[in-house]
Amino acid sequence: MVVLTLLLAAVFMIDGAIQVAVAFELRPMDGWIWMLLAGIVSIAVALLIASELPEISLVVLGIYLGISFLATGIARIAISRRLSAFAKKV
Repeated sequence: MVVLTLLLAAVFMIDGAIQVAVAFELRPMDGWIWMLLAGIVSIAVALLIASELPEISLVVLGIYLGISFLATGIARIAISRRLSAFAKKV
């Protein structure tokens, strides 16, 4: 169980780093800050999961994952809305 939790923390760390990199690629576009925030939230969730590893319960783990998924979903909705508005201008 501990190994799987560490693996989950690593996945969120990598996902957060990729989201931060994508945010900086989208920087000229409006709404890039949402992707940056989602990446920071994913990295924070990974650090929280790793730091509380021996005592972490399934409820806390589920809450952390829900927060990360919510932040990522909001960021992707914000970016897609900006892209659709940009496509209508072109």
